[in-house]
Order: sequence, then structure tokens, then C-alpha cells
Amino acid sequence: MLVDRIKNFIIWLYIEHLIMNEFYVGTQLFLGFNEKENFTKNDIKKKIISAKELINLQSIMIWTQYDPEIYTFIIEVCKENDIETYLWFPVLSDICSFEVKEEHLLLNYEGSRGYGKFGKWDMLDSLGNAFKFVCSNNPNVMDQVFDILKDLLRKYDFDGVFFDKIRFPSIANGFESLFTCFCEFCQKKFEANYNYSLSSFKDNIQSLMSNIKKIEDKHLKEYQNFDDLLLAFDLKDFFQFRKNNISELVGNFCDYVHSLNKKIGLDLYTPSLSSIVSQDYERLSLKCDWMKPMFYCHTIGPAGIPFEISVLFQALKQLNPKLSDVAIIEFAEKIVDIELSKDYNEIIQEGINEKFIGKEIDKIYNLNIPENVKLYPGVETIINPDYGTNINEEILEIYLKEIKLKTPGFIASWNLLHMPEDNLQYISKLINKKSIKM
Repeated sequence: MLVDRIKNFIIWLYIEHLIMNEFYVGTQLFLGFNEKENFTKNDIKKKIISAKELINLQSIMIWTQYDPEIYTFIIEVCKENDIETYLWFPVLSDICSFEVKEEHLLLNYEGSRGYGKFGKWDMLDSLGNAFKFVCSNNPNVMDQVFDILKDLLRKYDFDGVFFDKIRFPSIANGFESLFTCFCEFCQKKFEANYNYSLSSFKDNIQSLMSNIKKIEDKHLKEYQNFDDLLLAFDLKDFFQFRKNNISELVGNFCDYVHSLNKKIGLDLYTPSLSSIVSQDYERLSLKCDWMKPMFYCHTIGPAGIPFEISVLFQALKQLNPKLSDVAIIEFAEKIVDIELSKDYNEIIQEGINEKFIGKEIDKIYNLNIPENVKLYPGVETIINPDYGTNINEEILEIYLKEIKLKTPGFIASWNLLHMPEDNLQYISKLINKKSIKM
């Protein structure tokens, strides 16, 4: 039909426009304790130069856990190769050079801190990144974190800052961790803003937990998404308060960085899961230059879509063993808005359909996001069996097709040092294609 032809022609023109304009490629470089032994400065330099030559790398987000002076070396290498550098800065968890104490951690509705138990990921205790979250309203913590940021930006000549861990915990920290924080600072701030007590939500949360423990499959089907579950127990103000806390904190940090004439990128959960960790795309977009939604279709680790489905599955199963696998997976389908395998193990082993990315990008573009804020999807481009990221050419081709159709670039995630040369070469072929088959 004529209408379809016109529509396809418009899409083709848009694609050609994106292709004719330089396609932006950034990446992340993490130097943990193991990398100190495995990678020399020369190894790091070779990897950066190779990425520049193969994919015209334009930016690197850098985070080290062992020697901040490596920043100087990497920044010099990047300047020589016309690559922008960003300080990769975790804000509320795994904070650089900050010792987290028990009293700093989020306080849940039961009066305990740290991890919950329902759905908690067993590997958290063994990771270098423990994903223990501090409270954004605790001035004793956030003033120190802010000072660490300012000190790093004084010492090292970064072009910008990439803020990570700007959220509340996901179910990976235990289902109970979703219902935080009830510390004295949150209590005081909530009452000042809403004119009633934050503690009043404890009964609502207890009711929700009790309800989950006894519902049947047919009751779970009544909820269209996770927000429906929260609204059913009158938790709207509670979760809006959490979103406000994250947006305000990030806004303060971003205002400082922008005052230094440096750029800002934000690491965000994919839109379908962002409300669970209290990230508000519209408000956060007002404070940054670009956003990196984490579209990890194969990762078994926090922010990975199959992983977040798996911890939801485990939490609901542990809370209510009577719920069927199919009912839980169908509930998860409504949350992520894509068809899933009804076999739980297959979701873990095979991941989810990569076309999920296109649908999530559309959700972002349907929000009220400033036109000048760039969208650079983050997708896995590494091979790391421990996290399920055995990313091959077939997966990369679908990823890049979905991204090139709708965005001006992407972030190859998440650690350049573990990115196979073959993948870099294949990405190079894909981003330099003159056209895309529809």
C-alpha cells in the first residue's frame, strides 16, 4: 500500500541520516583487584588504541579500585588518541575510597540493614562489588561521597563524569530491600514533605508481603505490572518519595559537575525495570548530557534482564511456593513487555529476545526527554561465562541493528579489557555498513 511505502521511505531516510552522521561509540574500562595482576599499562594502552582504530572509539568511562594514579596514564593515552574520558563514579553503592559501615546502609521496614533474604543473589557476598546501598538522605555519608568526587575531579583531567549506582537496590539484594529506607533522615524528610509519617507505610508493606505469601495464580494475573502491585497496597507516595530522593541527589551532583564545564552520562536501568529501583527518566534527563539505559539481554548479574527476571522468580517462589512457574513468568512478561520462554531455566541460559531493545527505546522516546539529551544504549559486547555474556556475532548484529535504527550511538559494555578482538572487528563491520536490511 502507498501508506506503507511512504512510511518505509521515511524510515529509510532517517536511517541514512543516522549513518551519514558519525555513529557514537563509547565503552567502559574497569580496573579491579584482579585486573591489577592481569593487565599492564602497555596492555591497557594497546586495547584502547585497538578500539580506536577498529570502532573509532570516542569515549571511555574509567573506574579503578586499586590505584587512582592509573587515571593519569589512561587520560594521557586517550588524549593522544582523541578519546573523551569520563570518571566512572558509583554514588550509592561500591563507592570509591569510602568505607561503608553498617549504620550507613538502607534501613528496611523490618528494622534491618543490608540484604534481604527472599530472592537474594547468592553471589553478592563473593563479589568485589558487594552492591550494599547507602542512604541518599544521610548527610554523614553523602557529604563524604561528594568530597571524594570533588577531589578526583581536582586531581585528574577528566572530560566528564559517568554516574553509576544512582538507584535503590533491585530484588537481587532481597525482596525486602525494595522497601527502604526508614532511617531517621528519611523519616524527617518525608514528614516535612508529605506532612505525615513514613512509618505509616510499614503496615502496608507487611500486608503486601502477607498477600504474596497466600495468593493464587489467578490473583497474580490481576496485576498488569509491578506498579499495580504497589498501588494495590497504597504505596504510591512511598515510591514517589524514593524517586524524588534519587533525582534530587543526582541533580546536586550533576549541577556541580556542569559548573566545571564537564559532561555527564547516567547509567540507568531499562525503562521496564526503572521504577522498581526508583529511577525517573524524565527528571534525571534534565540533569545530564546523555543516558545509558542498560539493555543487557543476556547478563546474569544486576541490571541484566534475564537476571532481574530470575531474582523476581526466586523471590516469589520463596515467598509462595504454591505459585506456578508459568504464572510468575507471565507476570514477568507484563513487567518487561516482551514474550518470554515459559521455561525458567531457558531464560537463564539463553537470555531474552534482543528485539527487546527496540521496544524499550520507544518507551524512552515517548517520555518527555529534552531533545539535546543523547540516548546511548548499553549492550554487552564481552565474553564472560560467569555472567552469561557469551556475546557472539549473531547477537551483536541484532543489537546493532536495533540501536542504529533509533539512536545516534551506543556504549559497548561493560569492560573494554575483556572485549574480544573478534567482537571489536565485527562491531566495526556493523557500524560501517552503508545500509541496513529492513
